[in-house]
Amino acid sequence: MFDFKPVPALLDQYRSFCRSHKPADLDSVTFSGTGEPTLIANLGLILRQFHDIGPYPLTIITNGSLLWLSAVRDNLKDADLVIPSLDAATESAWRRVNRPHPDMSLTRYLDGTAEFCAGHPGKIWMEVLLVRGVNDHRADLRVLGEFLKTVRLDRIQVGTVDRPPARSRARPVPAARLARIGKFLHDLSGHPVDVISRYRDLRFESSPASPADASSDSLGGRILQSVRLRPQTASEIGRILSIPPARLRPTIRQLETSGRISRVRFGRRVFLKSSV
Repeated sequence: MFDFKPVPALLDQYRSFCRSHKPADLDSVTFSGTGEPTLIANLGLILRQFHDIGPYPLTIITNGSLLWLSAVRDNLKDADLVIPSLDAATESAWRRVNRPHPDMSLTRYLDGTAEFCAGHPGKIWMEVLLVRGVNDHRADLRVLGEFLKTVRLDRIQVGTVDRPPARSRARPVPAARLARIGKFLHDLSGHPVDVISRYRDLRFESSPASPADASSDSLGGRILQSVRLRPQTASEIGRILSIPPARLRPTIRQLETSGRISRVRFGRRVFLKSSV
């Protein structure tokens, strides 16, 4: 674990954000991104300071691998919502889909998850990612559901591969089967289950796009910041930035021409990803 050093700059940025937005403008401020947030040793302090500054609920998305540590559980107590991952509860499926460090054991993972769920004062939504032919077998799902039945949760979110994966062999579970699995886990665990599907395209209205450059305040910079977190379609970027995809296209073309982003096809959709 490590201390996040530029806390004053982060807090100044959050103060500025809160001054320019109303409480109804968003549902939550989420700590996620390209790293694992529970690795931050001073995360608890940051959450408390965020609560002091702004009115928004705070959400942590975590892979759950460190929940066995009391210091991590303590750091999360000021999070209004924590979304840990638990993709399998059998040894073979868990190792295949998550590829954990050799020193990490499934028993420690499950024990840490159970202890966290028993003691966390806020909401907990368990995220389950299914990969076709890896962790979607009925026997694996039954063990997973039986474990989830034993822990305190507010809901379970079941999804599948929906963007270019770390390994090209990972394939999504078909939508109809995903729905059946969701019902199966609901019936077995007793918890509410959401089956998460891809975003639908939406219409937006916004001001004209700014020229693309490397500044994080420009449209090009905002697009780069977004796709560095994960590959996204133009529609998803438009939804996040509240800008119609048509107005994004000139800036996206400039970023592609300059070599800062590239396209990758996954299934029937084209994603944009960072090249820098």
